Amino acid sequence: MERSNQLPSINDHQRLNQPADQRDKKKKWVIPLALLLIIAAAFAVYLLLDPITPREETLHITMPKAIFTGKDLPELESALLEEDLVESITEDDAYTVTFTLSNRKLQILLEKTESSLLQNIDAIKIGQQHPYIADIRYNEQYSDFSLTVNAGSGQIDQALLTASGLFMEGLYYHYLAADLNSAINLTVTIEEAGSGNIIDNLTYPGDLSRASEIISRPDELAMARRTPQAGDIVVVSTGPDNLNLRNGPEITYLIIAILNSGTILEVTGTDGVWLEVITPDGQEGWVHGNFVEFYLED
Repeated sequence: MERSNQLPSINDHQRLNQPADQRDKKKKWVIPLALLLIIAAAFAVYLLLDPITPREETLHITMPKAIFTGKDLPELESALLEEDLVESITEDDAYTVTFTLSNRKLQILLEKTESSLLQNIDAIKIGQQHPYIADIRYNEQYSDFSLTVNAGSGQIDQALLTASGLFMEGLYYHYLAADLNSAINLTVTIEEAGSGNIIDNLTYPGDLSRASEIISRPDELAMARRTPQAGDIVVVSTGPDNLNLRNGPEITYLIIAILNSGTILEVTGTDGVWLEVITPDGQEGWVHGNFVEFYLED
């Protein structure tokens, strides 16, 4: 057997001659370094096996500005920002506003809005501010409300103002809750106590402008007004919209003609808020009295 004549290297000589404390220090780093490598490897495996949580989606909900008639939008935005419920509320133009918020904040805001709506309904039922309201009914979807009213002098106007506020609050809830692909349906009906006759109603989207006007002019609603009677001459007053002429004194009757704003009508009879009229071309039918004014000759 051959014997190795290789001499120890300089490195071997230095390692053998290192002080014991230096060798101990190097050994102390081995275990922590190994642990760090194990942790790094485990984290890498976690990232590969468990998908990274995506960023929360930002939602943009656009709704009619008229919903907030009588309210201060900057003040509302400030309150919602303070509660951390929205990112911003932007007035897009004269007709719409957009709420920017996360889905998590939307769910919280929706719950608070529903709670506020139910509190308002309870206040209408039992509150002293609405003695003319005998009862209020609604469905689970908050899309159909019925106010039963003790009809009397000035009571209908007050009930209509209350119904308009409920209409806007319900509409706000529906815009927050609505699926982008679903239509919003909302009706608030005013019925006469006892008879159950429909006195008036507000339906979205057709009556949004009307409800906004009712809320913005409460003093005018509180004023007594003379109802047109047979023999009076009235004029259709619907702004840029038209008025339906029906074959009976309720919205369930068929529409037999469309009347332009400015059309002059002769009243031949009444049934609650409905007027039986004759058009300039001799057609007879019924129109809602809230959409006409007394005709004043120049």
